[in-house]
Amino acid sequence: MSAILRFFVLLIVITGAVQTASAPALAVPTLPPNSAFSKLSFEPGALHVGESRNLHVRLKHAANQLTILTLDITYPSGLTQKVVHSTLGSEATLAWTVPPKAGTGRAIYRLATSGCGCGDHNSPQADAAVNVAEGSFTVE
Repeated sequence: MSAILRFFVLLIVITGAVQTASAPALAVPTLPPNSAFSKLSFEPGALHVGESRNLHVRLKHAANQLTILTLDITYPSGLTQKVVHSTLGSEATLAWTVPPKAGTGRAIYRLATSGCGCGDHNSPQADAAVNVAEGSFTVE
């Protein structure tokens, strides 16, 4: 009887450890020092099909510089979604709604920045910032 009791206690402890180690509902990447982004943040909580969500972005460059932000999302079902936003400031909020056929599980996102592409002043520089951030979130 004692061996059976120990087995069940061990099983409960292992199950609890596995559930604790599961991926968070939202995972924002650690940004490298040369990133064009100083901060990315999601609203807390799990995402569900049909629900709207925001990604708040803070850029390292000065205000009054046109920046195009492109958020590409690949959902667990393979469905993709693109959100494009422009800003003249150093902060922006990208909003989207999780589509009905997104599926459940891990979704991957890629956020990229670019300039307006309108003139010679947008030529790349040797020490240019990394203009892409990638991460994931969970759709339930």
